[in-house]
Amino acid sequence: QGWRLLEAYVRDVVADRDEIHGITGAIYEGLNLTIGRGEVRIPSHFYKILYDSETQEALAFLMLHEPFDFNADIDGFVVPVDQAESFTGFDFLHLVPDAVEDGKSGIIVEPEDYPSMTKAVVNLLRDDQTRWAVGGYAQRRAREQFGWDLIIRKYEEIFESLANGKCG
Repeated sequence: QGWRLLEAYVRDVVADRDEIHGITGAIYEGLNLTIGRGEVRIPSHFYKILYDSETQEALAFLMLHEPFDFNADIDGFVVPVDQAESFTGFDFLHLVPDAVEDGKSGIIVEPEDYPSMTKAVVNLLRDDQTRWAVGGYAQRRAREQFGWDLIIRKYEEIFESLANGKCG
């Protein structure tokens, strides 16, 4: 039921947009539950990745396959595309470079690891050379790899390969 409600929600959201691409799938984790005589496996989770080719925006949903109050819980199913990629093991947007390279264009710490975040910020504040090197590298990289023309071209390549059944 949750998946059906998500599909209806997505149809409403995308109704006034020109071109939306979607990637959907099931995840089988944990219990091996089946249904019917053919013992078709029941997924533990579903995912949906949406991409708006006009605005170059991506949105990901990751949801458990269980009953829930859709109106109250929809925000809990919206996740960063990177999180959906990590959970599924698929690199949906593999032609798009990650925004941050740890130690080169920024510092990556685990979510909610406040001591590590504090340490990283304090280290950057104390070390002018590292701060300027990381900032300069990030600025150059952003110009080279995240310009709008490049982003649009890479997304077009991704969706063309998906349309042609060459996902990978």
